[in-house]
Amino acid sequence: MLFKMTRMILACTTLALLVTPSHAQDAAQAPTDNRPTVTLAYKYIPDELLRYKMVTETTMDMDISTTTGQNMNIKPAVKTTSILRQRAKSIQPNGDAEVAIAFESMRMEVMGRTINVPTDKLPIMYMLISPTGVTKRIEGLGSAAGAGMDSISSMSDTNQFTALLPEGALHVGDAWTKTVPMPNMASGQIRADSQLLSVNTKVGDYTVAKIKQTLTGTFTQTVQVPARNGAPASTVNGGGNLSGDVTEYFSPAKGQLIKSTGTIKMHIGMAVPGVQAYGQPGSGSGNLTMKTTMILLPPAHK
Repeated sequence: MLFKMTRMILACTTLALLVTPSHAQDAAQAPTDNRPTVTLAYKYIPDELLRYKMVTETTMDMDISTTTGQNMNIKPAVKTTSILRQRAKSIQPNGDAEVAIAFESMRMEVMGRTINVPTDKLPIMYMLISPTGVTKRIEGLGSAAGAGMDSISSMSDTNQFTALLPEGALHVGDAWTKTVPMPNMASGQIRADSQLLSVNTKVGDYTVAKIKQTLTGTFTQTVQVPARNGAPASTVNGGGNLSGDVTEYFSPAKGQLIKSTGTIKMHIGMAVPGVQAYGQPGSGSGNLTMKTTMILLPPAHK
């Protein structure tokens, strides 16, 4: 009964991390004092393999209306642990990289059940990313959304491969603001306020720049849900607002994102027209919270 609503919730989950934190174009304010400066930019190497471990904990508190006019409250919780592989396929003359991202493994813990997701059923995502982390093109999300797999919400993690970076030199304390469009799965705007907190934080063997980012925004989204268990295919319409706090740890020397931690909170509303006769919920609203940690793993064999 809750399948269609769950798909919309998971699609919103996908949206939450798709905006975290992948877009930046404007230069930060140029340093004017004598403090040490740092320039942050990705340094892509053709065919280099980077492996990341990501743990995402998603909790929801949703009020859903039933066909009888009664209300139900659901509070599902999902923990997803994934290993993802990032490989730069090619580098363009302007420094943009064609990057392929695929799952090496995925385990989901849902209401006491553990599910090992077959990774051969999960699509590979291709992204065109600039040296400042601007995601200029994403391919593969459409086929993922149409695959009918609830676990596809974990694809949202993939966009954490790019930290929000401004152009030009920075010193500690510099701040910059970006207002960017939502990814191609949704409509809306996101405001991202960022600040460089440190240039000498230690994460394992890496000396990294620590960046704080605050997100706010609104969105609308439409998800096509396939027929299932006797219920017809339908279109789920939804939208809402989001806020979040993310901390990025970026290595200027390596030109790589080393670690990312953050929390995204969303208030969402949705409607599933034309399915009431099949006993499906007709509408719902509520809150979603997603906590994610991602860290670069040691090199592995190709």
